[in-house]
Amino acid sequence: MRDPALRVLAAAAVEDDGRVLLIREEDEPFRKSWVVPQGDPRPGESLAEAARREAREEVGLDVEIDSLLGVYEAFSPTPTDAPRHWVIVAFRARPVTGSGVRPTPEAIDSAWIHPRAPPRPVPPFVRQMLRDLAARS
Repeated sequence: MRDPALRVLAAAAVEDDGRVLLIREEDEPFRKSWVVPQGDPRPGESLAEAARREAREEVGLDVEIDSLLGVYEAFSPTPTDAPRHWVIVAFRARPVTGSGVRPTPEAIDSAWIHPRAPPRPVPPFVRQMLRDLAARS
């Protein structure tokens, strides 16, 4: 049985030289918040492949997946929203040499930040990802 209120997202926590790439989402559910590139996997696509594709689609960056960072959860941002539960499977990634961030319609902005100094607003699951990245560095 499929529950439309439960969604799985694949995410790429891209690290380079001690910094992490964050984007400001243009689309729901995290509109205007700073997050890592993330999105729905396509049928037949592995979660790691989806994370790589999302980084390319959202900021034009080719990445290599290093390892699984963790599994995180997020819930509807406000009580007036339709109930939603997201399970975010995040992978540590690094940019492919020669690949660079470029603007796309999916991201309002992007920034390389230190994981201990995130911009605002940042959803709680992204704060936890950044803490996990900082702990592993």
